[in-house]
Amino acid sequence: MRKNSSKAEFFALFLFMLGTTLVLTNGFSSRIFAQDSDKVLYDQVEPIGDVLAEILQNYVYEADLDRAVEGALMGIMSSLDRNSSYIPAESFQSMREDTEGEFDGIGVHIRYDDDGNILVFQPVPDAPAAKAGIRSGDFIVEVDGVSTESILEDAANGNVALSRVSERIKGPRGTKVNVGVSRAIDDTGTERETMNFDVKRGKIPLQSIVEARILNGDVGYVRISDFKKNTATDLKKKLHEFEKENIRAMILDLRWNPGGLLNSSREVCELFLPKGSLVTSTRGRETAEGRFKEDMVLTTQKHPVVPLTMPLLVLVSSGSASSSEIVTGGLQYHQRALVIGEQTFGKGSVQTIIPLNRPHGAAL
Repeated sequence: MRKNSSKAEFFALFLFMLGTTLVLTNGFSSRIFAQDSDKVLYDQVEPIGDVLAEILQNYVYEADLDRAVEGALMGIMSSLDRNSSYIPAESFQSMREDTEGEFDGIGVHIRYDDDGNILVFQPVPDAPAAKAGIRSGDFIVEVDGVSTESILEDAANGNVALSRVSERIKGPRGTKVNVGVSRAIDDTGTERETMNFDVKRGKIPLQSIVEARILNGDVGYVRISDFKKNTATDLKKKLHEFEKENIRAMILDLRWNPGGLLNSSREVCELFLPKGSLVTSTRGRETAEGRFKEDMVLTTQKHPVVPLTMPLLVLVSSGSASSSEIVTGGLQYHQRALVIGEQTFGKGSVQTIIPLNRPHGAAL
């Protein structure tokens, strides 16, 4: 009898924690407690509370409640699609830093790939990691003697592992970190060698215009690493500099650009397309009436900076995703640019980053 009472008490606590955590749109908790008449939603989530209660009471080792609940939340979000996710507090902070500010570290963009590796997506140009010799395509296998494999084994999923590896790499300016990487030594990537780098951490400016120069005397070339708040503003400055040099054509390099802020993609398109041009449109869930919720249409709101008659070339790769695909698609749709490269990532969806009650969030 006491066991059932404990389980009921725990389940009430779990519902409270889950409700205060998953406050998405109208609020998960309000949906639970607003349906007392049929208790449909309550019945559906009750097994989660039962399982967690059993783990806490009967698992051979003492379980961490916060970690167990976090794992449950990650499982819920990962069941939706490959781009929806629960964002732990440390990852949420990193995401904010990445789009808005700066941080202390070595300057590498990393991700968890489909094969379970911590992949160096792109070193920040001229940052400590790039200067030390770490390259795009390297797998991080060790940080200060701790293997990433052990971090992966201890984490609830790849996103948690990625966040923990990132936190180990970061640190105060002036301190050092030893990073072990596995690097391909043949074209197939099957043959690899392990290398270690002692890297001195520094202040990493989060700029997205990583290269801008004039080729052959009259071709402006710009490489954008990702789409941040200030991307379009910084790009506009470079374009004005090119204008003074009387360039005759433009190359926009979006290879290995993972994307970023949706509004930034619209602002970049505004520099090249006529005012009022369609950039992209989205639609949400279909209602019972056959309509779609949260339909959104993004169009350019300003006149272009680059003359519409100037030839424009866009370079893409298999790592070009999200906002970089929106920019590429928008320019190609209006026949404003010639696109050259590989088939892009093919994300095909837009996520809303939702801050939750605790210092974490959800990408939905």
